[in-house]
Amino acid sequence: MKKGTQGVLVLLLLCLLGGTARAAESAGPERIILSWTGDPKTTMTVSWQAEANGADGWVEYGTSPSLSGAKKISATVAKLTSGIALDATVEQAALTGLTPGTVYYYRVGNGGSKSEIRHFQTAQREEPSFSFLYMGDVQTGTGDDGKWKSLLETAARDNPGFAFGVLGGDIVDSGISADQWKRVLGSATGVFSQIPMMTTNGNHESNFPGGKPELYLDLMALPQNGPEGFSEEFYSYDYGNCHMLVLNSWVFSGEQGLSSADYQRLNRWIADDLRASDAVWKVVVMHHPVYSLASDKVAAAVKRSWEPLFEANGVSLVLCGHQHVYSRSYPMTDGEIDFTDGITYVMGNASQKFYSTADETYQAKTVYNTSTYQVVRVDGNSLTVQSYDGAGDLLDFTALLPREGQKTFSDVPREAWYAQAVSAAVSGGLLDETGTETFSPAASASRAMAVSALYRLAGSPAVTGTAPFSDVPASAAYANATAWAQQTGVSAGTKAGTFQPEKSVTRQELAVLLGRYAEKIGGENTAKSGALSAFSDGDSVSSYARSDVAWAVSSGLIRGTKDGRLLPGAVLSRAQMAVVLTRFAEGGTLS
Repeated sequence: MKKGTQGVLVLLLLCLLGGTARAAESAGPERIILSWTGDPKTTMTVSWQAEANGADGWVEYGTSPSLSGAKKISATVAKLTSGIALDATVEQAALTGLTPGTVYYYRVGNGGSKSEIRHFQTAQREEPSFSFLYMGDVQTGTGDDGKWKSLLETAARDNPGFAFGVLGGDIVDSGISADQWKRVLGSATGVFSQIPMMTTNGNHESNFPGGKPELYLDLMALPQNGPEGFSEEFYSYDYGNCHMLVLNSWVFSGEQGLSSADYQRLNRWIADDLRASDAVWKVVVMHHPVYSLASDKVAAAVKRSWEPLFEANGVSLVLCGHQHVYSRSYPMTDGEIDFTDGITYVMGNASQKFYSTADETYQAKTVYNTSTYQVVRVDGNSLTVQSYDGAGDLLDFTALLPREGQKTFSDVPREAWYAQAVSAAVSGGLLDETGTETFSPAASASRAMAVSALYRLAGSPAVTGTAPFSDVPASAAYANATAWAQQTGVSAGTKAGTFQPEKSVTRQELAVLLGRYAEKIGGENTAKSGALSAFSDGDSVSSYARSDVAWAVSSGLIRGTKDGRLLPGAVLSRAQMAVVLTRFAEGGTLS
């Protein structure tokens, strides 16, 4: 063999060995993402993707930068249910028992293949000051992936110390594209392998026949403290003095085929979650806006159903996306600008997809044709939101003060038997106060009040047409509620074609309304025999109401007096209505 030929062969061999080494390196753990599935002070969850070669996954972690003395735990291979083929396994490992306020170093691996060492920090026991990153639609698949990666890295570089990041849905353009998920998670790894990435889904994640964001749920590791059947679509977590509530607003598309009882259950979970938190700041993250910048049926349903819950339960800031501009609303309460106690709604857009027009009626600031990110800084009783473009230029700034949330009333003594129910009914958006500090508990409850409460309990669904009652003006606050009640069969009005909205409601009349609601909306209404015979005046219940009153009594919604009477014809006070409605919503047959 000639000497020159030997040199060529050696060179070829080196190239082949080098290529093999690079191939082995590329087959290692990729798309490494942190998130929380537990307490941010003591846990961290790591997810990554590895070549589907059967090698067991693991995580090493500790407080030494060299991982000297590190712990090593096994990963779990996520069960994939979407049916979308991936060229990798999804590995997940939850690190628990961590020390608050501590920097941890870690690396992940599969078999003998391992990542470089990275680090993260757990939350402090008390964290009065911190910042987090928000990015609206990323929508990988609609432009140059490198531009979003650059925007993300610019945000992290210019704002060191982010506690976590939040993505507001439509993370990819096609939720069924494994390639788009591979690309966006690859772009995210540089930043989100060192701070948690907390997400919500949008409509683009949910393009599966049943309306669920199935591949998104396969890939993400998120808290599982939401309502049954909606794991990781609805969840919440606390960081410092901030309560973060994450919602899947796409449920209002109708694609999941939810019933009115399902929507009611979601609303009840949202109200309960917010009420249970005593955090200074309550922040909601969801994809669709409450104050839409263009006509949108899902956004309209979000406003009808969830805005009252946000207002009643102390939400200060709502982060959203969907309409591909940056916008910040005025502080808003029920469609009115309210600088005293309104909620601020911020719409982000981190994608390269833009809308060039918008309804700016309720917007304090709107920026078009620009990819942006938001920096939310919390410092005790102060919260600021700053919006930047890819060059790091400040586009917008606002400062907020905490909202009060649940209110006390000057005419509702704290020790009153109905006080808790009044607070729950108002906080849950079922009943309204009568003044800034009053509830008027002794005043009579009206028919309009009753059907309005049930309409809200049903999620304030869209109504076609108007109420066919001569005494219900189209402009009346209860017009949609009465139309809904008539169309669903909850209330048919009077034989004379009127509704008598201001007429006082008796105990048996409310039982009928609740019974029809339970039957037609919730699918339940089963009376116990003999339920009325236990009362001395049980025979005085009107014939049309007997089955519904019997059901209400057997369900514990309506109870008798201490002397054994039912008083079916007695007029209900607002306090009594609050008690019955709260029992129905939280502990009745639809619980």
